[in-house]
Amino acid sequence: MALTITRQENTFKVEGQLNTATVSNFKTHLVLMLNCLSQITIDIDKVSKIDTSGLDAIKTLYNNAKAWNKHFAIVGEGCKDIYEELRLTSV
Repeated sequence: MALTITRQENTFKVEGQLNTATVSNFKTHLVLMLNCLSQITIDIDKVSKIDTSGLDAIKTLYNNAKAWNKHFAIVGEGCKDIYEELRLTSV
């Protein structure tokens, strides 16, 4: 399944699977957006699957946001699991 990213102001709604096949475009697009905006929110409510490469891409975005002093948030079902993973890798 293809990955679709739609934007509503600073919120990016992601739909589909975030996996090895789709992660490159996801990461490139959102790193560019993070570079241009002071904050971004990623809505993963309609993401049906996230594999290890997808989680690594989210970690990269999170680390870039921290390094660039940008506000970064993830919302939607499963976001608590991702935040827990980010917290564990930051310790």
